[in-house]
Amino acid sequence: MSDSRLTPVAFDIETSGFDADAVITVAGFAHGLGESLILNTGGHSKVDRNTLVRALDEESTGTAQLDVVDDEGELLEAVASFVTNQLDGDTHYVTAFNGETWNGGFDLPFCRTRFLQHGLRWPFGDIAYADMIQVVDRFNTQDQTDLVGVYDVL
Repeated sequence: MSDSRLTPVAFDIETSGFDADAVITVAGFAHGLGESLILNTGGHSKVDRNTLVRALDEESTGTAQLDVVDDEGELLEAVASFVTNQLDGDTHYVTAFNGETWNGGFDLPFCRTRFLQHGLRWPFGDIAYADMIQVVDRFNTQDQTDLVGVYDVL
């Protein structure tokens, strides 16, 4: 009998703020083979990619991949490429902390809006999703609600 469990792929974004004109500055995936990070430099040419790759390799639990792009549109295209080429709805699911819940969440709704604004197709369509906020809220008996505390609980 084959193992029918889905493999989790953690997803997170960072943005320039919460306003309507905010942009996604970083998108990242952590998966069984390592981490994939996409950095939007906003066109700043002084970014030293080699230094960033070395730092990422030092922190990675596996293979670290870094894509450096000049704007949010390129970042979204790189996210879509990763999802299309690396994730399979039959074997993977995406997970995040407060990424999307029935009454809120941030990462996926923000991404959905930005994909629409850039005229790009939503790449996560057939990928299952699990939000870790409910797990942490239910099982966190140490009252640690900051990001570091959440990761310690997980």
